Amino acid sequence: AIGLLNCESLKDKFIKLFDTWQKKSVGYYASSMMIFYDIISSFQKQQHFYLSGTQKEHMQKAHEYIVGNYKNPDFSYKKLCHAAGLEYAYFSELFKKTFKMSPVRFVTKLRIDYAKELLVTNRYPVSEIAEMCGFSNAYYFSNVFKKQTGFSPSQYPIDYI
Repeated sequence: AIGLLNCESLKDKFIKLFDTWQKKSVGYYASSMMIFYDIISSFQKQQHFYLSGTQKEHMQKAHEYIVGNYKNPDFSYKKLCHAAGLEYAYFSELFKKTFKMSPVRFVTKLRIDYAKELLVTNRYPVSEIAEMCGFSNAYYFSNVFKKQTGFSPSQYPIDYI
């Protein structure tokens, strides 16, 4: 699989290409080709990373383990590696190449995304949401949440999602 690191930039280039081609202004063909070659160049600059069948299986097991356990406050990266069938150093490297982020960051992202869902319901206090999302305490949760979103959990806007 090829990971695209900057999808927004690539999307903008495709939109610009489409607009240029549709307007058919003077020099549109050359401009369109220039944008097209820029897109091709972007793909070529990306690190191409292909997973073998075995590596895909390991990463699938890791993903399944994370999705099934990230809310657990006793979540363990040691258990994650065991579930994936790999040693941590190799696992971490392969995970980063596959998902474009570290396993720690991936789990944190899932926890914060789940916290956002819970916060907009206004059904639970912050301390309970922290626990439900797998954080060891509300203070740590609040710090991580603010760092990731720019908002404290109590200030998180409902219309932000």
